[in-house]
Amino acid sequence: MRHIQWSARAIADDLESQIRNGKYRAEDKLPSQQDLANDYGVHRDTAARAYDFLKDRGIAYGEPGVGVFVRREEHLERALGRWRPPPPDQK
Repeated sequence: MRHIQWSARAIADDLESQIRNGKYRAEDKLPSQQDLANDYGVHRDTAARAYDFLKDRGIAYGEPGVGVFVRREEHLERALGRWRPPPPDQK
């Protein structure tokens, strides 16, 4: 099995894809830096840089001492182009 070495940019791209696909929705709290680092098998600093990429793209924002969150829908529409939120899960 080949080991994948994740870069901060690749993690940010993967998270952006998860946001586009509805795993994380507008205003959801994203995993902590440590949890993200554990999920991708990287150092916490790499996870922090991944979140910086998402913030720079206008997709996420941070609240010191609280966490990183997906932006509100109107911000996502600007940041992701013609993005529309996926429909809510049907139960």
